Amino acid sequence: MIVGVLVGAVALTWGLTYVVLRVGMQASPPFFFAAARTILGGLLIVATALALRRRFPLDLRAHGLLALGGVLNYSMFYGGLNYGVLHLPAGLTALLNYTAPFWIAGLARAFLGQPLGPQRISGLVAGFFGVVLIVSDRLFVGFDPMWEAQAAVLLAAFAWGAGSVFFVRYNSGVPLEWAVGLQSLYGSLPLAILWLIAEASGLPDPTWSFWGALAFSVLLSSFLAQLAFFSLLRRREATIVGTYMFLVPAVASVSGFVILHESFTLVSALGGVAVIGGIYLVNQTDKWSFSK
Repeated sequence: MIVGVLVGAVALTWGLTYVVLRVGMQASPPFFFAAARTILGGLLIVATALALRRRFPLDLRAHGLLALGGVLNYSMFYGGLNYGVLHLPAGLTALLNYTAPFWIAGLARAFLGQPLGPQRISGLVAGFFGVVLIVSDRLFVGFDPMWEAQAAVLLAAFAWGAGSVFFVRYNSGVPLEWAVGLQSLYGSLPLAILWLIAEASGLPDPTWSFWGALAFSVLLSSFLAQLAFFSLLRRREATIVGTYMFLVPAVASVSGFVILHESFTLVSALGGVAVIGGIYLVNQTDKWSFSK
């Protein structure tokens, strides 16, 4: 029951975030927005840790590991993804980004010893194929093959996968709220530097759409969903959690149809079915798994 609630919170929140950002980010420099949502979300999580009286980690090594996790999960992820959003079609960006579950599965097998067999691989392929169907009408709209932008998004996806596995392996002894909040704050620092250098300290237009998008991203995406996602990583195997993330483009597609009146086709619906089927396969016991 708890796992289902956490999965729903992450998928619904991150799916809606894609829709919200398409409206609100038009008024803001991307790296400013990324840094602002990460700093403010991290501060909210730290405030939660203080309110719940969670034990603050005093070990300097723990803070070093949290800082490295912040670079992977926030600096590299948001930096690469935002660069890709600026230069690639939305569908292609989403497709490259959602190679992350494959990275999570492979790295979890290599560094956590978690099983990865034919059934789980089939589930991952089915889920990814579902994402392909969902974003197929937005893959190559106005496409200019900027290979560096595609590489940046792939690097972001790898960082997401590596950061997820890193969190499980090295941050398990730190209370959840401190682990998530501190790595968010540490990860925001390189993003702030990128804003200062790459965007020349440019500020957003203070429109209602910007404030609405920022508030949604901070309160729900950077606060609620981040806590839920990393809590899931402590409750279920990383490969299973990664596969759940295929739900996010499906939720984004439905949300875009309902909120922005975007098209939702039979192909998109079939993609959603493939995603659900893939998640089902990965969650089943695989007696042929390549476990240690």
